[in-house]
Amino acid sequence: TWAADCSEVTASMTCENDPAHIVELTVRTTSEVTKQASCTEEGNIRYTSEEFVNKHFEVQTKDVAIPAKGHTPAATVRENEKAATYDAEGSYDEVVYCSVCKEELSHETKTVAKLARTSIASAKVTLAKASSAYTGKVITPAVKSVVLDGKTLKAGTDYTVTLPTGKKAVGSYTVTVTGKGSYGGTVNATFKIKQVKNKLSTATTKKTISLAKVRKKAQSFKIAPSFKFKATAAYAVSKYVTAKASKYITVNKKTGKVTVKKKTPKGTYKIKVKITTKATKNVKALTVTKTITIIVK
Repeated sequence: TWAADCSEVTASMTCENDPAHIVELTVRTTSEVTKQASCTEEGNIRYTSEEFVNKHFEVQTKDVAIPAKGHTPAATVRENEKAATYDAEGSYDEVVYCSVCKEELSHETKTVAKLARTSIASAKVTLAKASSAYTGKVITPAVKSVVLDGKTLKAGTDYTVTLPTGKKAVGSYTVTVTGKGSYGGTVNATFKIKQVKNKLSTATTKKTISLAKVRKKAQSFKIAPSFKFKATAAYAVSKYVTAKASKYITVNKKTGKVTVKKKTPKGTYKIKVKITTKATKNVKALTVTKTITIIVK
């Protein structure tokens, strides 16, 4: 019979001739760990008795299980870290290992939110030119600078620009600046194409008429003005500088055709003609007065 703590073992023997005669001997034991317990597996300890004085008793042994120790969690560690960017979430794994056997005890993947972009909605956008006069050709604006909270942002790195394209006509057009990289959102600037004043380039202001021809029939020519921007003109005589001119010279209001009447006497005739064009969406109205000199000789 083994003691509860296996430190002793008692052997007994009954006499064959006298059942009432029972011999008992108790001896001490020694112990030896034959298998160490691990985190998950039992170990074993073997107890061995000392030799009994009575040689009829054999040496006794007993194996006792050592309970598994169980895992000892180490501190949580991070693995497989992936940094968040402005365009994608990041992530990492939180892993707990046993500090003894290194077995993985738990594993949880955590998500890291995207990096927050700084809005450029309040940025000041300065155009190279805020407006331009109508030219008849396509006008494309340019961004000079984008400043946010006192910092000048870098084109291509901090923002991109969307420009109005193919714009010729007078009007207001939107330039859109969109944040890039660590910046987000949009901010707009307005570019204007303004109405322009037309300009008279050339006109026939002096004409010599053959006296011989005008004796036979009336002679004519056109003032034929040329403008910077295409326009339809109207004509009116504003003054007959030469008194006799009103008798011999006429001007067609629609075509600007100047007619020298038949049998106009030899001489120099001067008139002032007001040339007028109407305003269009892109070009302002124009009024200009030209002195037309007609020499009959």
